[in-house]
Amino acid sequence: NELKQHPRDVPANRLLLAQASARYEQTLGERRQLIDHYVSQFERALESQDLRQIAAARDGLSQLLNQFDDGM
Repeated sequence: NELKQHPRDVPANRLLLAQASARYEQTLGERRQLIDHYVSQFERALESQDLRQIAAARDGLSQLLNQFDDGM
């Protein structure tokens, strides 16, 4: 079962990384470190091409960004 496109190139994944990058630029201190940590996890999951890992890391990053949206 061959992947048609690399998970990094899937539009939803690219969008989330772009949103995280924009938020990272707007954020300071501890929150910035948290974003960096979750983005790194997501990027490692994308490189692994393991769909379960990718889904878990994407959910974690997405939830983190949503928390910051609510709290800012």
